[in-house]
Amino acid sequence: MIRVSVTHKENVLCFKVEGRLAGYGVDELRGEILRRDPHCEFKVDIADVSSIDEDGERLLLWIDRIGGTFHTDGIYSNFVNEKLGIGTPVAGNGSDSKLSA
Repeated sequence: MIRVSVTHKENVLCFKVEGRLAGYGVDELRGEILRRDPHCEFKVDIADVSSIDEDGERLLLWIDRIGGTFHTDGIYSNFVNEKLGIGTPVAGNGSDSKLSA
């Protein structure tokens, strides 16, 4: 099960993902990102993601290539950052990391 909430704060579009980023959830998040204004900064909050399959990992790598940022908070989301090499986790409560190419 996945839930994607979209908010707009301080000129940044935020996609908050909750649950499992797998299967149809990957398509749902990709669709939301594709529908955004391509010139708008955006962030993907994966702090409440419980698991990610290979398709979800590929989606995060794609987000990396198109210039998104992450919000991570906790062991699992920081582990995902390290595993995929798409951000630099910061110790403490929550971090925002620029996805680098």
